[in-house]
Amino acid sequence: MGKSMADWQGDWGFDPEIAEIIENGMPPYLIEFERSTPLPFEGEKTLAATPCSAYELLKLELSYFMQRFYEDKSCIPSTKDMQLEGCRIILASETMSQSSHLPVSWLRDLIFSDPKVSQDARFSPIRTATESRFYPIEVKGKNTLFESCPFEKQLLDTVSSKLSITPSYYLNDQEIRQQSCLIIGQMEDVSITPSEFIATWLINLIHSEDSWISLFRQRANIPRSPEHECNEATTNDFQASIHDYSRVDQALVTYLEQQRHLGIEPSNDDLRNQARIAVNQSHDRWFQTTADNDLWLHSFRKRYPPMPNEDISLTSAQNATTNYTPTTNTATTLNAISGPNKSRHIPLSSADHETLLNARSLVSGATLFAANDWNFYHWLEDDLRRWAISTMSPHNPAQHIPSDEEFQHHARMATYNEDDPFNQTIADNPIWLGMLKKSLNI
Repeated sequence: MGKSMADWQGDWGFDPEIAEIIENGMPPYLIEFERSTPLPFEGEKTLAATPCSAYELLKLELSYFMQRFYEDKSCIPSTKDMQLEGCRIILASETMSQSSHLPVSWLRDLIFSDPKVSQDARFSPIRTATESRFYPIEVKGKNTLFESCPFEKQLLDTVSSKLSITPSYYLNDQEIRQQSCLIIGQMEDVSITPSEFIATWLINLIHSEDSWISLFRQRANIPRSPEHECNEATTNDFQASIHDYSRVDQALVTYLEQQRHLGIEPSNDDLRNQARIAVNQSHDRWFQTTADNDLWLHSFRKRYPPMPNEDISLTSAQNATTNYTPTTNTATTLNAISGPNKSRHIPLSSADHETLLNARSLVSGATLFAANDWNFYHWLEDDLRRWAISTMSPHNPAQHIPSDEEFQHHARMATYNEDDPFNQTIADNPIWLGMLKKSLNI
């Protein structure tokens, strides 16, 4: 008598192979701690917050998939691997939806555009909570993932406006592709979790598949030309317009680095002028670029703020995305062991290395979405594990065995993005921390 969950000792008592596959639950010794959190976990409740659209959710889930794929297989997933996982994410969300009517979107059609990949996804096991960064896979306030999809609406609006001005105008496939790529660029410009590697992956799909265009034509009532698209733009000019936002971003990052090395902070006009040079090789203001969009330029400024008293390198600037916060330890070794039974990873190319860093920073920046999700604890454990291995690495100039206080400090930074010791985390539980240290042989 007089006992509560705070007095519970040990785990639930399941066999290890059973304990590993439990979903939507937590160890009993964490229940008392969880009660005192602002948004305590409950098995029957959904997430307190979610990404605002299907696109944002797909970016985060695919970034998490890329991170797990690398930890398991020591390499970056291929384009087909990404497409298969994108299909599985969408199918898992639609399986849980209560709506019998699934809204259409060219973004969904694009991801399902490869018949073999989409068939493999349909015959694959349904994506589970342990595979997901957020669970259930849904967008708050929407009955289905693609309800009121901004991608579909913008492309339909563009087509409607062109046809309303010139009813006889024929919109060829290349123009539809171009408008679709521009929409992706615009979405990235205003995204709070920008991800160039996901945007580039989608742009590659846009150019490699055709079935999604046929489906969109049917919805928009756009007939096919009898002349087999004879008036398409040249490939080089088209590709230049598609990748304009990416080229401008990279060119301005380099320009910022050079100017800040000289102690100069470029003005908005300087940045716009440099963008025109990068894209059009001209100072003429007649040539417009994405930098002439005030919203894009404001977003760029936020992504790459001044760094006083520090030399700004191109690498650090490229990694300084909107959500690249101290939750991602820049000392983390990507080739480190991610768990007690993982093999050492094969070194990545510089491009893949940067892509993986981008994915990890994107996942790390999304902690607030999962405040009451049990998956958050799995993610935090993985983050602490990587940080600890990095700290103990013989390649670390400050190599040492981290103390309990250091574990707790890093957990606070990862969870709250600040280090107030009054903010408790799972690392403040001595049982949980002891088990983590034991798995790391500390």
